[in-house]
Amino acid sequence: MWRFISQTVLVTFLAVVLGSAAAGDELIQNSSLDDGSDGWINQAAHATGVVSEWLPAGGRNDSGGIHIRSGKGAKRAIWIWRYVIKDPPKGQRLRFSGWAKGKQAEPLVAICVQAWDAEKKNIIGFASTQSRSPLQGDFDWTRIEAMLIPPAETKEVHLLAFLSGSGEVWFDDISMVTAGAATAEEIAAGQRPSARVVPGLFKLRGEYVVRGQARGLGEMLRRLLSSQPATSSDKPTLLFPLPLSYREQVPLTYQVVVKPPGKLSSARIYEDQPGNYVAEVVLAPPAGEEIEVHWSSIVLCAPRSFDDVPKEAPFPDGWPEAARVWLRSTRCVQSEDERIQSVAREIRGDSQDVLQIIGATLERMQAICAAQEGRCRELGAVEALERRGSCTSAANLCAALLRANGIPARILSGYPPWCGPLQTHYIVEAYVPGYGWYPIESTKLEAPWPPCMEIHVAVIPPEYEDRSQRRMSAAGGVPYLSLTERKHCNEGVTVRGSVAKGINCDHVAETWRAFPPDTPPAEWDAALQAARGRWAKWASSTPRVEGPSELKTPFDADDLEPVKDVPSLMERLQR
Repeated sequence: MWRFISQTVLVTFLAVVLGSAAAGDELIQNSSLDDGSDGWINQAAHATGVVSEWLPAGGRNDSGGIHIRSGKGAKRAIWIWRYVIKDPPKGQRLRFSGWAKGKQAEPLVAICVQAWDAEKKNIIGFASTQSRSPLQGDFDWTRIEAMLIPPAETKEVHLLAFLSGSGEVWFDDISMVTAGAATAEEIAAGQRPSARVVPGLFKLRGEYVVRGQARGLGEMLRRLLSSQPATSSDKPTLLFPLPLSYREQVPLTYQVVVKPPGKLSSARIYEDQPGNYVAEVVLAPPAGEEIEVHWSSIVLCAPRSFDDVPKEAPFPDGWPEAARVWLRSTRCVQSEDERIQSVAREIRGDSQDVLQIIGATLERMQAICAAQEGRCRELGAVEALERRGSCTSAANLCAALLRANGIPARILSGYPPWCGPLQTHYIVEAYVPGYGWYPIESTKLEAPWPPCMEIHVAVIPPEYEDRSQRRMSAAGGVPYLSLTERKHCNEGVTVRGSVAKGINCDHVAETWRAFPPDTPPAEWDAALQAARGRWAKWASSTPRVEGPSELKTPFDADDLEPVKDVPSLMERLQR
């Protein structure tokens, strides 16, 4: 596992074994653009209403250069010139730069770089001049630059000079040079999260403080913002989505503990939607005191190779019935909105390949994210076209763009073990013909996304997307029961996440036992099957508890303490 390799060895491996280049080496053969655009791909050459061309006097000092003019006025359109560098040097800083001039260019002019993996399906590294030198409106020739350190598995680097939106822009002297060996810290920072997390056992936990307080103006405002009826008689009731038994992941244990003793009125586990289980925890009224609520779960998560993903995936004559429900437009995934439809049409073009459209969607979302301004009022897809939001709005937007192009796309919520405490994280699955549900990290814009990078707690049905209004437990645009919910809007009661001090975070996922990476697939399959049967038997029995005691599976974390690998896990599961 890479995390056990010393930083010195890691740098030596990247810089020497994988190859290096001398500092200052130019990687773009036609950098000056003086004599033509050989080597560059003009992606907007045939776009309607757009002029995208090389001009012999389009650069500085009447030299050659690139020229783009768009009168469409569409803020979400993007017009690109692309240069591809195959097998770029590893372990090196890559400094890219260029000169740009603009006229009424809105909302964004930039140069960005993408690092692609060997399959050319995943963008695994990204950098843009936008963060350091944002350009828009009218501006004279301006030099812009940024830096990328490609991850070790990079196969190609793509440089994109582009206008996002409308107006006119000129580019000249676009360069990419090596800028010396990267430090160990820079290489580690540039590593994808998937390089830092390996399959095995993961511990999930949620922690909350429930307080009783005097009723006042703040409570009145909270009640007005909530869609739930306010009562003083209802006991505080929390709903926790349980980790899913889904594909490569299976929960092994689950436990709810309430402190102080006697404050747990009742608790039960029930199946809310097919495969989605929920813990309903009912508390005694806090009456001016604090009640602590803790839940935890150990989850087995195995690897997936994705070798069976087809190279091409033409649109089918019809989608499976189970997938068709995720084609419709909803309150937070507004795929029928004309603004979403317009962007989706530009993304698809004349493509009939589902995987190609998925890749183009992620690339377009990069440009959309770079041009976002201000904050979303709600986290739905439409606002995310122009305003900054969160992983929730990114997932809603990704799903909406795919559905608008006729591809079933659904949202999953859960907790990633690579990012520390948070509330809840969201990714997307698109249905790929000949494969099935294909995982997409809609915030980092990577696909396919390995199973152990998020431990899922809910596959969100469209009807819960429609229930995404603002409420006591979530902002507007957050699908219902994709995270901890309050069943009632209790007067004088507050619930706050307490996983991390000083911030309102209620969940965290952590690697509990990393299993050897050379574990045979047959051993993983056997362990998943054994664990799935045990979990299904417990969850479907509708476990419940009344009174001060805790709710838990008979099999707990102490039983798993000796487990170091899949064979030792199997020995425990078969007892």
